[in-house]
Amino acid sequence: MGDSQGSASTDETRGRWVTSALEAFESAVLSPDITDLDKVIMKGQLSRVKQGVSVSFPDSDGKDIKVIRSSRLKLLGYRWNAGDRSWSKPKLT
Repeated sequence: MGDSQGSASTDETRGRWVTSALEAFESAVLSPDITDLDKVIMKGQLSRVKQGVSVSFPDSDGKDIKVIRSSRLKLLGYRWNAGDRSWSKPKLT
């Protein structure tokens, strides 16, 4: 009986950790400002993102990073340019 209680307690603890991580991730993804997440996913292009100029990334990154990065760029106002495989921010007039 002790094992099942220990397992339930462990599951609850893991659930709290996951919930906490997801809340932090959501906050970083939805932020209008540059975040620590951006520092990780934008790699060498962070200064260009801060400037609002075109950026591009290697195809060697894993699927999850690509999905997170593309979603974040879209939320920052960037658009994908398939022709030159880069992201750019539309000019405001």
